[in-house]
Amino acid sequence: GADLSQVKDITAVGYCVETSRVEEGEHAGKPLYDAWVQAWTPGDTLSARVLRDKQPYDLWVADGFLNAPAGENISFRHVAQALAEMASDYRVEAVAYDRYALRRFEEEVAELGLDLTFVEHPQGGTKRARPVDGSVEGLWMPGSLRHLEELILEGRIRLKRNPVLISAMMSAVTEADRWPVERILAFLAI
Repeated sequence: GADLSQVKDITAVGYCVETSRVEEGEHAGKPLYDAWVQAWTPGDTLSARVLRDKQPYDLWVADGFLNAPAGENISFRHVAQALAEMASDYRVEAVAYDRYALRRFEEEVAELGLDLTFVEHPQGGTKRARPVDGSVEGLWMPGSLRHLEELILEGRIRLKRNPVLISAMMSAVTEADRWPVERILAFLAI
């Protein structure tokens, strides 16, 4: 999935790969996953944003957790190139997205000759995307969080440690509704 930004935010791409299946026990036969993120921020605004946001972006860049190419804006070319590299190593089934800046990103992807399927994934909890490829329901945040919570609680997903991801998870804000979002955020905050 891709969460795109331009100037004052972090652009991130999350990857999830099925690694095997649970062999025995209560969850036997269910898939196991590894997941990780790559993130970008504008390099020319890094120092000012460290002070403004009170986040150690500069340390994350030095440690290889955050990409900060030169410029005052995110270059979607860098993000598209990262997807191209993943597509050479993995079979990319789909890239989930929210609508922000998608058209510009699609142009960069097309320029690189990538043939990727994009699937809408609204970030809010009030709108579900249209179903794709015969699925029963479209993507939406409450459903995705519920599924992630299930994977975590069942021990079927490994998240590669990354301070950018941890910061994003810790900064999440929830609104009470009928979905158990608070449970997943409480679990991830440990």
